[in-house]
Amino acid sequence: MTAPPSFAHTTGVSYSDIRVEGTTAQLRLRINLRDLDFVDQLDLDRDRLISREEVSRALPRHLPRLVDNYRIRSAEEEGRAELTYWRQGPGPGELECLVHYRFATTIERLSFTVTLPGLTDSGHWNLARVRHPGGLADLDFNLENPTASLEVGRGWRLRAGRLVRGLAPGARQAATSPVPLGFLLGLLLTVPGPGGAVRVAGAFLAAQGLMALLAALAPIRLPETFLASATALSLAYIAAENLLVKETADRWAIGGCFGLLFGVDLSSGLLARASQVSGLGTLGWILGLSCTLALAAGLIYLLNRACLTRTWHPWWVRLASVLLLGAGLFGFLRRVL
Repeated sequence: MTAPPSFAHTTGVSYSDIRVEGTTAQLRLRINLRDLDFVDQLDLDRDRLISREEVSRALPRHLPRLVDNYRIRSAEEEGRAELTYWRQGPGPGELECLVHYRFATTIERLSFTVTLPGLTDSGHWNLARVRHPGGLADLDFNLENPTASLEVGRGWRLRAGRLVRGLAPGARQAATSPVPLGFLLGLLLTVPGPGGAVRVAGAFLAAQGLMALLAALAPIRLPETFLASATALSLAYIAAENLLVKETADRWAIGGCFGLLFGVDLSSGLLARASQVSGLGTLGWILGLSCTLALAAGLIYLLNRACLTRTWHPWWVRLASVLLLGAGLFGFLRRVL
């Protein structure tokens, strides 16, 4: 097809102006009509020339396809695209579209996907300029680079919000993980004084927090079956030590060693959603995890301390240790058999 001489746009390049504010991202797209792979379908009278009237009549049915090739996601959801308007211009042969992407929450991180081969030839480029509260960024997309991510926003309130929003998932991960909670129970059952309890629990929490941080910075992935078996055995080990050894002098070292293992295991909840979490969100997740485990350790120690003077306390320690031993062995055998 011979394009009309009025088509003066640079061949093979489209331009996007993206403005991000609050819960909305606005995409203004400018693309040359002759670069679209369905341009022949706009020539309704087959005279090898495309008039404005033909574009007005034929283009609307192709617009959903055009919008589908420009997708914008936040950290948690894909934006709901709404084509606000389209027109020919401002230059001859150009198509300009305005699309709004709406999100349920304030946008903090965006990922853009531009699948150009679905619209035009593989050598096409889309040059995008993103304006957001934190500044301005230039992105480009082609066949080899169809996606890009960007942190948006600024200010201490936004950073604090990211940190705070990471606390709840970390706390939930710790609160719904019975094996590390059971290990903390077994770890503190035979520790009598507050100094020893702080040392033991502190070694465990520091080790697991450090390993969770390392796992987030340089993803440490171990087979799920291995982690489940090893953590179950750790539960059985600490219970057996309570029943047979009852020595607490070096228990802080035991807590630290097993804390490393639990740090890798618990961080799996973070690694599963790493692509959706910012750096401050990761830090908040680790803080939420560690604070919840610290709270659990404190409650375990206080309850155990309150029962020390009771005549039935030694029997309680034995019963709890037997139950932990059984649970640990059951979990291990369940994984290996």
